[in-house]
Amino acid sequence: MKSSLALFHRQLTAHIDTLRRAASDVDIRGAPLSVYLYLNHELDSDEFRPVKVAVLATELHIKPVTAAWALRRLVKSGYIEPGKKVDRLRLYRLKWDPPPTEKAG
Repeated sequence: MKSSLALFHRQLTAHIDTLRRAASDVDIRGAPLSVYLYLNHELDSDEFRPVKVAVLATELHIKPVTAAWALRRLVKSGYIEPGKKVDRLRLYRLKWDPPPTEKAG
């Protein structure tokens, strides 16, 4: 029980650290940051899931070309990982910073 709770804590810490980094990352200001925050609710860090550019554009009130650009920017900056294409949809998953390592005391 203790080890599963410790693992959950490390994963949660890694997720929060990545969100903090994204919030201050000048490379993903504007639309990419909005898309990233939206995707944090839709995607997972383990399983690849489809992302529809048209849905992103509609939900975030941006143009489809801007949503597609934001996805490419997030991949380039290391916040999401692209998977294979299924039909006409690209699959993605979140990439979190690795959990902080414990310092030997």
